[in-house]
Amino acid sequence: MAVTAKNNEGDLDTYVEYMEEAIDLRGSYTPALVSLGLHLNGKGEERGQELLEKAFEILNRRRENNRIGDDGLSRLQRVARALGKYELADAIEEELSSSIPDRDSGPYDERRLATQKSPSDDQDSPTLDAPTDTNRLPE
Repeated sequence: MAVTAKNNEGDLDTYVEYMEEAIDLRGSYTPALVSLGLHLNGKGEERGQELLEKAFEILNRRRENNRIGDDGLSRLQRVARALGKYELADAIEEELSSSIPDRDSGPYDERRLATQKSPSDDQDSPTLDAPTDTNRLPE
């Protein structure tokens, strides 16, 4: 609702109100911390800087503990840039670009595909017979 208020209706007061409410309900909710922090920081409000620093602490701790996904890394990168931590932002950009398969490698990236042993890989594994006629009723 907050993002809708901001983007579609341009109602920034409602946006700020909803974001603050989200932060009040769950102070570690980084999407709200980052979004509102960037918004307020862009307006030169001190609260924006405070929210960005809090988001940075949470997201960076998750990164250090390997408990962050690409969305979190993207948020951390934006926050790091906003806080002037350009070396970290560049390092995160490298992490993110290495987790995305090359466009030239086709639609599949072997690093991300699940594999299954073929019967020839394991002598004890059963082999499948040819498909049977599935339209027949059991006798």
